[in-house]
Amino acid sequence: MKSPDRKVVSTGAPSSGAQLHYRLPVVNFVGSYLLARSVLLSWFFIWYRTRRNIFATDFDIIIDGYPRSANTYASTMIRRQACDEMSIASHFHNPSAVIAAVKMRKPALVLIRTPEDAIASWTVYNNWSLLYTTRRYIDYYMALREYRNAFELGSFDEVTSDYQEVLNRVNRRFATDFVARDKNYPVFKVIEEAYQVRNNGIDERKVPRPSKVRNALLLEVRRRLLGVPYRPLLEEARLVYQEFTNGENTD
Repeated sequence: MKSPDRKVVSTGAPSSGAQLHYRLPVVNFVGSYLLARSVLLSWFFIWYRTRRNIFATDFDIIIDGYPRSANTYASTMIRRQACDEMSIASHFHNPSAVIAAVKMRKPALVLIRTPEDAIASWTVYNNWSLLYTTRRYIDYYMALREYRNAFELGSFDEVTSDYQEVLNRVNRRFATDFVARDKNYPVFKVIEEAYQVRNNGIDERKVPRPSKVRNALLLEVRRRLLGVPYRPLLEEARLVYQEFTNGENTD
């Protein structure tokens, strides 16, 4: 299915002295709260922005999560056991897409990454406020809380180190035959080439593969995220991560 990634033509890191934490998109902040709680509102929002229908059924699996949680890696490294032909719904970054898939009894894999890493990476990506990106993390997973037993969960570390084990759990849950591509598969080369074609260049802040340039920016954002102003919200995000990764039954 078509990726909703926006077209980006910037090819470099932010200019010297750029602030990576002060932009607060108020409309997005309110929208995050509402979209995480309304499947119909999310359907309209996603369709309006990307012309993608979260109620479509022509896919084999949905792979979704908060941004920067190995979404592209997981979508690139999966295949069917019998052949490479398959349709993947991914990169919605919206819990309603997962909820819609669950209600249609479609295979669903939700990705999760430690809040410090995921939030910092998405803040660098969008140059948005840490208040918004942290709140969005909490909203995304809390919207899925009551459906926790209806999808499979894959942590960033699991997916990037032993994806087959994650897919084994998916296969047991949904009676599917997904396998991870061979570890010699040039996944980051494939990802970079696809990104470059879509965006007419490489933006090191955003390209979904390891980046030394982005790592330098992440250090400053993580430092701010761990500071006193964001500590209560970050702690809430950590509790959400712990609840999901500990496999607690929330029914």
